[in-house]
Amino acid sequence: MDNQYVLSFDGKDDYVSIPTMNFDYSQGFTVEAWVLYYSFQYWSRIIDFGNGSSCHNIVFTNADTKSQFGIEIYHQAQCKDIESSEGTLNTGVWMHLAGTIDKFGNAILYKNGEVVKTGLVYLPLNVNRTTNYIGKSNSSNVGYFHGHISELRVWNIARSAAEIQAYKNSRLNGDEKGLLCYWPLNEINGSTVVNKASNGHHGMVHGGPTIVEAKPPLEFRPKTYLIKSKLNGLALVGTPYNQVTTGAVDSQNPLQRWTITPDGVIKNEAGFVLDYQDYGITPYYVVIANRVQGTQGSPSQQWQVENGVIKNKHKADLVVDIAGSNPAPNTTILASPGMGGLNQQWEMVLV
Repeated sequence: MDNQYVLSFDGKDDYVSIPTMNFDYSQGFTVEAWVLYYSFQYWSRIIDFGNGSSCHNIVFTNADTKSQFGIEIYHQAQCKDIESSEGTLNTGVWMHLAGTIDKFGNAILYKNGEVVKTGLVYLPLNVNRTTNYIGKSNSSNVGYFHGHISELRVWNIARSAAEIQAYKNSRLNGDEKGLLCYWPLNEINGSTVVNKASNGHHGMVHGGPTIVEAKPPLEFRPKTYLIKSKLNGLALVGTPYNQVTTGAVDSQNPLQRWTITPDGVIKNEAGFVLDYQDYGITPYYVVIANRVQGTQGSPSQQWQVENGVIKNKHKADLVVDIAGSNPAPNTTILASPGMGGLNQQWEMVLV
């Protein structure tokens, strides 16, 4: 695990503004973030999206100056909220906080993936919200966030407990289903913090929030995937030093649990990577499970995933292929010239 960088707020005048937003939350809402509080300022916000004070606001906040947090949802000026019990929050430690609302208004608060409160609130309405902040309130008498924030995510679905637990320690790609806004808050480009879920709704820093190394460390682990065929629903199996095949899905099998490194090495939890070798059946190559070559993999061991196709980074016409389009288990996997069939299309399923 690598240490991470995060956005630090001084509790005085630091905040991030977000341009006008209008999202459809009719199927649900989720907000989540990693936070480290130095102090609990008066009703200080993680987010406050609205149209000024008490007008269609979506608020994720600590309560008063207490060690509890909650969600407030406004319909016009009418508010329904849910708050955790006092003592839920701590200072000086990283906590993953999340709140979900389903399409019926059933709300759940989570700390570190565990449920801490349930209740009933409004579902956010689909309206323009023009004054949207990270670390600041729409109300002038409310304090600024004092501490660090990272991995701020907003969804228009109610994420399940299993999904929150599975994703909380991983960086996202930005294209996950239902993800509207994803601010990792680990860098500032000029004065911009990037929303990696779209080309819009990037944040603008005010007051001087800075990027700092997370201390104590905030660490993320690589995401682990099943690689499932769209032809037959079977998963890639990488048995050491043998041809890669497809097999029945087993999410606990280390031979089927794959991570993708920044260099494109696709490696299973048994320590073997996807590699192709020429066994004289040109133009096809046999995909085998091999040891990684060097620190970043050899050219035959580096891949990129694009629109469900796994192609070699150095020979982009070679894609991972189920031999002969055979849907049966234990079929050999090839690296073949791209032809676009279902036998060459894969689904990356987080586990």
